[in-house]
Amino acid sequence: MSQVNSWVTIDCHYQFPQFAAAFLKTKSGKSVLIENNTSHAIPFLLDALIKSGGAPDQVDFLIVTHAHLDHAGATGQLMQLFKNAQLIAHPKAARTLINPERLVESAERVYGQSQFEQLYGQIAPVPAERTIAVQDGDAIQWQGETFQFFFTEGHASHHCCVAIPESGEVFTGDAFGLCYPSISGKAPFHFPSTSPVDFDHAKAVMSIDKILSTQSRGAFLTHFGWVQDLTERGQLLKQHLDFHQELIEKSEVQQVEDEQLESWMLRELQQYFEDQLDRCGVQKSQQVLDILKMDIHLNAAGLTIVARKRRKSR
Repeated sequence: MSQVNSWVTIDCHYQFPQFAAAFLKTKSGKSVLIENNTSHAIPFLLDALIKSGGAPDQVDFLIVTHAHLDHAGATGQLMQLFKNAQLIAHPKAARTLINPERLVESAERVYGQSQFEQLYGQIAPVPAERTIAVQDGDAIQWQGETFQFFFTEGHASHHCCVAIPESGEVFTGDAFGLCYPSISGKAPFHFPSTSPVDFDHAKAVMSIDKILSTQSRGAFLTHFGWVQDLTERGQLLKQHLDFHQELIEKSEVQQVEDEQLESWMLRELQQYFEDQLDRCGVQKSQQVLDILKMDIHLNAAGLTIVARKRRKSR
């Protein structure tokens, strides 16, 4: 747990240390939580709340950037604990969290029930009457600060970011990529997430431009923590996104067979990521490779889905 600009960054202990975060602010006894990870993170969230001087019945808002379970899985259970809190989310994410059955069924098919419970625990529905579905450009006032919501597709069709102009902060979910503190070198190793099922290159680039247009002095990444130098990082992310899109097109030119497509994507991305580690001066320890393994597999799966959709549409 660390604090930047009066926001507490909570390590949710998901997969690895400093892999997924939630963000808490308590002001005049009232609290707001942005992102909440899985039900396994609830003890860490409650501990941070109490240590910050907050209380469960004084939490005003739970805000999630999108409905992926490493960002929003604990929402329903937290709403039961924080009885006066309201959920704020993209309309599509709100609908999913109010009725999470299809999301759970889909994830259980991918992971199997045992691994699903190990990763995400229990998923409870969110009460519809305590949910605020924000529209693109909406703003909400909280304790003298403005929370501006703007849609940022490309990673997920139900993704939105939150900017606070008074403090120059923006919470980017997965729309501004990932940058793990444990993977560091002479340059930031900052890369995009193209996980299933909604990757869209053009929209992802547009979302980066939207985030940069807030002119925030720094961003809170869910994966992981506070980063600055956003213009430089944004340009780097666009280069990475271009490469990911080029892989989709390259797979068509090379006529990679459907059944070989995901393994081909995986090999190409593994080589690319290893080259980027070298470029950033990162020591390729087993720990570094283990941390990146899941993201590389997810990115490959996301690109494969897009490539297959393109083939079917022709």
